[in-house]
Amino acid sequence: MRVDFTGRFTGGMELALSASVLAELAANMLGAEEGTTLSADEQRDALRELANVVCGNLLPAIRRRRA
Repeated sequence: MRVDFTGRFTGGMELALSASVLAELAANMLGAEEGTTLSADEQRDALRELANVVCGNLLPAIRRRRA
């Protein structure tokens, strides 16, 4: 999953997970019951949200270090 950003600096961040880790991550994030198989769209949405959260927390830290 790629998150692009613009502002004080421009760039992108990519986050990749194996299929098994992605399935587990999505199930945990969405509170799926044990044994439930989530759709590919649900799994991508979970990865997209994780990428957004990581990027949103990473950018301020990078900005502070560059100041």
